[in-house]
Amino acid sequence: MALNLGREGADPTLPAVSLLQEICASGKARSPAGTKIDRSRYLATLPPFLGGDCLGGTDFFSEEALDALQCPHVAAETRNRRELVALRYERDVLPLTPGDDGALGDGSTFALPTSPPVDALLPPSGATHAAEKHLRWATWLVTSRVLTVQGPADSGESYRLMIPFVDMCNHDRTSPHVLSGRAEPG
Repeated sequence: MALNLGREGADPTLPAVSLLQEICASGKARSPAGTKIDRSRYLATLPPFLGGDCLGGTDFFSEEALDALQCPHVAAETRNRRELVALRYERDVLPLTPGDDGALGDGSTFALPTSPPVDALLPPSGATHAAEKHLRWATWLVTSRVLTVQGPADSGESYRLMIPFVDMCNHDRTSPHVLSGRAEPG
């Protein structure tokens, strides 16, 4: 069962917020039709936060490592994505996490998961709510795993989907290729 992260667009941080919400809900969401969907087993297969898979991604490189890259356009793209993450976190995530005074917006929206198997994605750190680094990780997951799938034939729309196990295929988000199947409700 695919995880629909919304319509195709240039900013990967918006679907990353949706993915982070799904992870924080331990993969127990509702479909648009209102039925319960348990994606916890699928989410548990994703690379863990700051795990070994993350270390090869430029999103987690230090500034010094980015400066040492032989590809200035990769460093620039990474820094641009980091800026997008910081802005999205400040605008959409931070207001829903506890403040220094303990006041909450809707604190449950970005409370880190505590139930298996999804809790294994986020090793214990003492944090109770998503931080900017968690959104950076979710953005990395989106940019490395999302697939563009065409919507219904008459809609002209495309959707960002994470499809279990198909999402592990290496791909280039700038590729003009899209899956030939159609995203249909159900």
